[in-house]
Amino acid sequence: MRRSKGQIMFNFLPGKTFDYEGGQAICKVTRFEANEDTTLNKRYVLDRVAWLLKQWPEERRRGFQDPYRHPNLYVLATPTGVEAEIFPLLYECKNPECRRVVSYRDVRQASGINPNLQCPTCKSPMVQLHHVMIHQCGHIRPLTVPSCPKHGTDHIWLDTRGSQKYAQFRWRCRRCDFEQSIVYVQCDNCDLPEKKMRPIVHRASDSYYPQYITLVNLPSKDLTRILEDPERHWLAIAAYLDLFDRVPGAHLLDMVASPQGQEPGQESIALLEKLIQMAPPATRESLERTLSELQRGMYGLSNDSRNRPIAMAKELVKLQDRALEEAGQELLEFVRINETLQITTLEQLEQKAQQVMAGSLPVYRVAYREALRETGLADVRLIGDFPVTTVIVGFTRDQREADKTVIRAFPRLRKDDPRTPMFVDTVETEALMFRLDPIRVLRWLVLNGLATDNEPDYSDERKARAWILNQMSSINPFQEIPEGQPITRAVYGLIHSFSHLVLRQAVIQSGFDRTSLSEYLFPVSVKLSPPGLVFRFIG
Repeated sequence: MRRSKGQIMFNFLPGKTFDYEGGQAICKVTRFEANEDTTLNKRYVLDRVAWLLKQWPEERRRGFQDPYRHPNLYVLATPTGVEAEIFPLLYECKNPECRRVVSYRDVRQASGINPNLQCPTCKSPMVQLHHVMIHQCGHIRPLTVPSCPKHGTDHIWLDTRGSQKYAQFRWRCRRCDFEQSIVYVQCDNCDLPEKKMRPIVHRASDSYYPQYITLVNLPSKDLTRILEDPERHWLAIAAYLDLFDRVPGAHLLDMVASPQGQEPGQESIALLEKLIQMAPPATRESLERTLSELQRGMYGLSNDSRNRPIAMAKELVKLQDRALEEAGQELLEFVRINETLQITTLEQLEQKAQQVMAGSLPVYRVAYREALRETGLADVRLIGDFPVTTVIVGFTRDQREADKTVIRAFPRLRKDDPRTPMFVDTVETEALMFRLDPIRVLRWLVLNGLATDNEPDYSDERKARAWILNQMSSINPFQEIPEGQPITRAVYGLIHSFSHLVLRQAVIQSGFDRTSLSEYLFPVSVKLSPPGLVFRFIG
């Protein structure tokens, strides 16, 4: 059975049950084959993984070590294949007058006792029951067949009574009037206080939830250096607020300290000093004088180019601890997207039209800009190589929510490899990036009676962005935003609603199927981007 990597990533993960081709059998994935992915920046990925795992209490994380403290205990892997076994080994006779059930301990016992899978009583073919028992700890097992006091399990059959509700199901004996409802067995695979397992059709969504994160796959080159900078969150905020104006054209990487702790500029000076020492004696003195003049000219700038924007960012934005970490991670994605990817702006399209098709200039200069203003957008950009990585961290059963489940890690890929695998898939696609006008967002909040205290200056877009950053609270992906956080609720609702309006219109105009388009939300900074069609709303 051949399946694409994308299908394997979500439909054939370890512990997942599936219907084999043509309904020949029900199987459960027991082993995953994968190759280590060394192209991703592991630290960057594990930072995001750690954020996801924090949504579960520590006692509800099974098989996970702290990704911050133990990054070497994890491996990022790309799936190549799976192995599965027949599950559950609980069979029902297909003869409607019989329908007796038979269970087996393992495949070897089944093939040894009943290799043709025939009913022991009437010799009719047998088929697997598609019902299983699951528990919120992630454990799964077959239904438990009760024993008739007189006839044991040899003549038990499952009477569904024409219902899909398990409360209506009855185990019955063909030889007497014995009957019993579904046995809600106790889970013996965990220490949670609530032990009761519940029955479910194996293919139902509740039986298996892959827990995953989607992130923008930033280029790995130089990313580690950024992540090792202790002020990286403030530098990302400063870049987002355009506070690098003392160094025209400066990028985030230009402001990052070197691995030796040197400030920007100092690292280059140190390299030049080494090169000058290797120069011929006749030119060395002249080069040293030139370098000295360069150092004197750069002294004030090098000391100020990094510290000043960080200080300004801290003056404008008052985030701390977890809120600062989440905002910094999100804004790092935004800043690096703008600095490293192939982006086409309306201004660039206008310049190109002026050169090759001057007759279309009114479309770019008038129609497009009028549409942006009416819609409340600051701009729209095209990203030609938008890289999106999906990281499947683990899985839950029974429910998706973190406060009601146990998240389970995947088993090791090999016995001799102690690392816990996380499965990754990266795709590159074209994307559109939409940015909301932050001042328009503020006015909207005021009109709705939400921005009443410390109202910002509407004329300063930088202060408007900072104000929104200060007001946005952390968003738990498994919970509703509390009513006590009205601004976060309103802004997130605005972004989410707008994204679906754009998706709907994109389907109409592009002809793409709705399932091929998706959005990528950046709630803290009021933006959104999706693979296939990226919407980015930036406040």
